[in-house]
Parts: sequence; structure tokens; C-alpha cells
Amino acid sequence: MSDPRLDALEALLTRDPEFVAAMQALGLGTRGEAVVPKLLRSNRPFEQLGQEHYPCWVVDAGDATPEDGGNAGGGDMAGLSVGSCSQDWVEDYDLAIVWVNQDFTASLAQRQAIKTALVRLLLRHPSLDDSASLAYIASAANDSNQRHPTHFSVFVLRAHHTISRD
Repeated sequence: MSDPRLDALEALLTRDPEFVAAMQALGLGTRGEAVVPKLLRSNRPFEQLGQEHYPCWVVDAGDATPEDGGNAGGGDMAGLSVGSCSQDWVEDYDLAIVWVNQDFTASLAQRQAIKTALVRLLLRHPSLDDSASLAYIASAANDSNQRHPTHFSVFVLRAHHTISRD
């Protein structure tokens, strides 16, 4: 069974024309060439990624909690609807991008540009192609050049969605 939010995210990261152009402009290839990072599902230690994987997105499901989906609050704190026909959830997805760059200054610029491009992507597609009522970047962290020349930036994508009984 596939997760519709992960499916939508993969499609956006690899096929949204504006985002793809932004990624290609960064020259994230191992020799600085314009590439579109592939997406690997299921989190794995970065040390286990071979050079053939770079650059790549690594994505996995994170924590999830039920929520009161009503705008005014005062609903069921477990997110259940009347008759228990659906439940609202807030689900986090851990998303990291890993790439190689020998140049410290260029890698800093790339980290900043990746974050900006990713936020803009979700501002254009806040419903993850109708798989969520709202999706956005909730946090970002970077490697601070600890593994130079391999770099990574880690993001938490937060998605609000409803699971129905049917």
C-alpha cells in the first residue's frame, strides 16, 4: 500500500518544472553538472549511500498525531468526526537531500537555495496534489560541513490530512 502524500511528494520533487529547474541550476551533480536528485524511500544512514546515489532525496514517514481538524477548535481532540467515520491527523515526513561538493562557499549557497526552492514548491502545492489539507516545511537543519565534501540538509515536511473509514 502506497502513501498518497509520499507519492505526491516524489512527483513534485522530480517533475515540477519550476522546482526541477531550480535544482538543475544548483549544479548538484558530483562534478557540478545540472541534475535532478532522485528520491529514495525509507530512511537509511547516509554512510550507506554510494556515490551512484548522489545527489538524492531520502524520505521516510516520521511521527504522526491525531488532531482536532476544526478551525475553531472545540472538536474531538483525537480528531474523530461525528460517527467516527474519519480522523484528522498531523503527520511528519523526514526529508533529506544528500550531495557532494568540494567548495565550502558553494555548498553554503546550495543549502540556502535548496531550502528556498523546497519552501516555494510547497507554497505552490500546499495540498500535495490533494493528498493533504495543508503541507509545509516545519523545520530545517543542515550538516554544518561536518561530513565535507558530502553535504546534507534535513527537513520536516508536516502534512495535515484526514483518514476516512471507507
